[in-house]
Amino acid sequence: MGILYNNFVIGGPLLLALDNLPAGNTPCYSLTKTKEIRELVKNYGMSLTSVTIAPLLSNYAREGYFNKEEVEEIYQNIMSKLK
Repeated sequence: MGILYNNFVIGGPLLLALDNLPAGNTPCYSLTKTKEIRELVKNYGMSLTSVTIAPLLSNYAREGYFNKEEVEEIYQNIMSKLK
């Protein structure tokens, strides 16, 4: 699979992966950003604080994952330099 641009054939593994990559705005959970949820639990005359750490909702572009728009930008950059 390749792209014919003027007299050049552009190919590579990114071009093959382009159809299978998710869009940059595809939602995902962050691996680095979390929020702490504290809840006071009272039971049998005792008080305990329950702490839950939950990941924040993010997207592929914000998290720095490879996405479709990023690969398209790479190929457009290559083609702009071939003019």
